[in-house]
Amino acid sequence: MNFQFFESLSVAEAEEFLRRFLEVESGKVEELLRAVRAEGLLADFSLASIYSLFEWVLRRASSVPKEPDLSLPDWIRNTSSYSQGLFEFDDFTKEAILQCAYYMGESFARASPILKWGIGNRDFAEQNQPVITGFRQDIEMPPILVTENIFQRVSLRGASPTVVQSIVDYWSERIGPS
Repeated sequence: MNFQFFESLSVAEAEEFLRRFLEVESGKVEELLRAVRAEGLLADFSLASIYSLFEWVLRRASSVPKEPDLSLPDWIRNTSSYSQGLFEFDDFTKEAILQCAYYMGESFARASPILKWGIGNRDFAEQNQPVITGFRQDIEMPPILVTENIFQRVSLRGASPTVVQSIVDYWSERIGPS
């Protein structure tokens, strides 16, 4: 996640980014959903269907290695956390992450009339990012960041795809009045 990019946006630019994200990804996700449904999996924008979509994509996710940054000191390059991060997702996976992020956010937005798409609060790390607002205690879900973290946890750390259900449960428990 490029936090500096979002931090540099004006409110108008952040709103335009959100508008374009929703417009583009809502169209692109349909092809992905057809493929998921063709295998008999649930893909109806319900909260219960988020796991199926993510698990389907995670099975197909792929990455390519990156070269280490030789300008960094050895003590950084020799850490396991640095070496584990020496990859980037392939084009299919990058696109699918955005579509999964849209799907997760839209599923939550459809799950409750109090949840809505918006831009992240400028006082928090998710400032200007597309977020779902309306959770208890004014917390905001940044679906792109959450989805990227899921894919990295499963790909980098070997986490089980069931982490997706844990995250859906976490956010589901926060729906409702403060």
